Amino acid sequence: MKAQRNRLRGDRPARQHVIHHVQAIIREQNLRPGDLLPTYQQLAKIIGVSYVTVKRGLDDLEFQGLVRRVPSKGTFVTKELVFLPRPLKRLGLIHPSTREILFSFPYLIDILRGITADAPMGMDMHVFSIREDGMVSAAQLADEDVDGVILLSVENDEYLRAFADWGTPGIVVDYCSSKQPMDCVACDNRAAAQKMADYLLGLGHRRVAYASSHEQSVVKGPTRNRLTNTLMIRNSSDSRERLEETILALRERHILSDVWGLPFGGWAAFVAEEIRHRASHSMHPTAILTDNNYALMLLKNELQQRGLRVPEDISLGAIASDTELSSGISPTACRFDFNAMGRTAVRLLAERCQKPQPPAGTMAHRIGFQFMEGQTVSRVS
Repeated sequence: MKAQRNRLRGDRPARQHVIHHVQAIIREQNLRPGDLLPTYQQLAKIIGVSYVTVKRGLDDLEFQGLVRRVPSKGTFVTKELVFLPRPLKRLGLIHPSTREILFSFPYLIDILRGITADAPMGMDMHVFSIREDGMVSAAQLADEDVDGVILLSVENDEYLRAFADWGTPGIVVDYCSSKQPMDCVACDNRAAAQKMADYLLGLGHRRVAYASSHEQSVVKGPTRNRLTNTLMIRNSSDSRERLEETILALRERHILSDVWGLPFGGWAAFVAEEIRHRASHSMHPTAILTDNNYALMLLKNELQQRGLRVPEDISLGAIASDTELSSGISPTACRFDFNAMGRTAVRLLAERCQKPQPPAGTMAHRIGFQFMEGQTVSRVS
């Protein structure tokens, strides 16, 4: 099974080559739904790949809804690939979690507010939940006359590629990867991590721990990505990038003491217990950084329950924050403008709808932050 997965992973560029060639044939020959495509053998000769690779490429195209194969008759086109400029009148927003979660978290609400604030006049937004509606395909959006799509916190490169291959104008929000084929809007996690590391170093902190509410295994790479009905959609926003950039920034400054990456449930209690055990040790961490302000509050509560004072005994900081915290302390944090993220995304999408041809290359648009100096105690090195 492992050998088979590696083989499929290895032929992915060749399959994409088949997909792009077949799309080019449909466009250049102006093929309509019901028109017959060349045979497997003809495509293999035209493209310069094996019969098996052609079959796998057509597997993906059939999954996307672009072609339909009829035994003993051939492969038929099911959709026109005609890219016509159009106004953004109906926006499809796809999110991997439930609608309840989408409308509960402040940073997600801020993104939505930004989208509606800068939306073209009269634009209608249709929200799709993968958790509740299933794997929404580009073909489904086309059937509902969706002009463009924003994929919010959807972190599966092949799922995103399916939309790009279909020709749907789209923008990825709150996730950025060099492997996915769409323009994206995301936090400037590198700048935030470096700013926080420099700040702590300047205060004399030489032993800084990083506590992530996601497993450390996410650092090692993405989960399985095969274009099937069982695609893995992770709902961890850009926390993986945040984790990687923070660890790198602390290591470059030689102040990284510990990294705790644990499943969300119970992680704060584990970290707090570790700190309590080390409290009297001269090499215990003097500051802990977390993913975001929600994780910071969980950790603060667990530390205080164990008799540790924040920030006197240990300082806390959040790499990303979105709202003021009514916590009794003012934590050091990088406060991102998620409203600007939404505004940027809908503006880019409206522009993409006017020029819906596939872009020559993808571009990452990074939103900035306001650095908030909180109650962080100086330490003597």
